[in-house]
Amino acid sequence: MINAERAFVDGKVNKIIALKNLVCANGEDFLVVNMKGIDTGSLELLQKVGISAVRRAKLRNMERTTLACGGRQMNSVETLSKDCLGWAGHVYEETIGEDKWVFIEEVKEPKSVTILMKGPNQPPLKRIQDAVKDGLRAVNNAMEAKFVVPGAGAFEVALYNHLMEFRKKVEGKDRLGIEAFAAACLEIPRVIAKNASHDCVDVLVRLEAAADKGQIAGVGIEKGDPIDPIALGIWDNVIVKRHQLQSAPAIASQLLAIDEVIRAGGKVQK
Repeated sequence: MINAERAFVDGKVNKIIALKNLVCANGEDFLVVNMKGIDTGSLELLQKVGISAVRRAKLRNMERTTLACGGRQMNSVETLSKDCLGWAGHVYEETIGEDKWVFIEEVKEPKSVTILMKGPNQPPLKRIQDAVKDGLRAVNNAMEAKFVVPGAGAFEVALYNHLMEFRKKVEGKDRLGIEAFAAACLEIPRVIAKNASHDCVDVLVRLEAAADKGQIAGVGIEKGDPIDPIALGIWDNVIVKRHQLQSAPAIASQLLAIDEVIRAGGKVQK
């Protein structure tokens, strides 16, 4: 039974070797990535003909590999063909810390990539990871919306001026609501100025003066002067701004509907 099992496994390996000989006639290398284990005997057979193998790969890595290199995952060696293969220009193994990693590089038209981040310990590495994720989300939102708006608080300043002009056309108590909403919009440039250690009132006055002249004015964090965010390439996502404008009134309305707050765990004083 052991001999029969060995012959069965060797038959599978020989089919992989036959495919390698078919497609690698010009001296190309051949890589096999497998989710399960590969026994020592099979590894020796593959090594003799110049086939590298990665075993016990995770499912998500298998999916990423096919997206990066092309080809497709195969469940059986019976249907192997050159159409199921992907392509990469460089494959190597590197030890990082206590783990070994296989790097697949120089692929053609990848649909999936890996960003390698390094840090001395977890806190700075976590900050790097959060910054990269935020940047990727911002790029993704911009690509989905296909539009951007001027950043550095310029959008909020322009919205404030628009609402104050619109307020003049409204009568009754609605004018107060529009004025309150317009004032809330200035919180973004106010926070930018505060984080840059500038006088918030002075910065807002200069922003409004620049906006009254028809300029697109944002907060300059270096000197606190109005800047042109378009000329400097400072943009905000339309999706994010739309979400802010839609969610802020809804959240404010819910908070105003609260008539009592009960603190859990507090002692009742008689």
